[in-house]
Amino acid sequence: MEISKGVVGNLVIEAALQQVIEQIRDGVGISESFYRVRLFPPLVLRMVQIGEATGELDTSLRNVSYFYNREVKESIEKIQTLIEPAMTVIMGLLLGWIMVSVLGPIYDMITDFVK
Repeated sequence: MEISKGVVGNLVIEAALQQVIEQIRDGVGISESFYRVRLFPPLVLRMVQIGEATGELDTSLRNVSYFYNREVKESIEKIQTLIEPAMTVIMGLLLGWIMVSVLGPIYDMITDFVK
């Protein structure tokens, strides 16, 4: 828990883990400590409770990690799918602006030369 608290990088979760650590030191069960903090989602609470009951806490937390990693990956793919068309339009507008910037003076020069 101490190592996890140090690598989280989120002050709210770090404080919650500190509370969990203190409660475990006071003799409260792991799953009960996580529940009392009221920060972690129900899936995490349930998996910690199952892992604590079966003695396979590491496996339960590994499953939670897999689930959230998959969820993040799917969310990134959805966002990427939405961003690609917008980037295509932006690049097209930028290319059109560059073409007008280059060809505009050439067109002006040709029309002045013809007169």
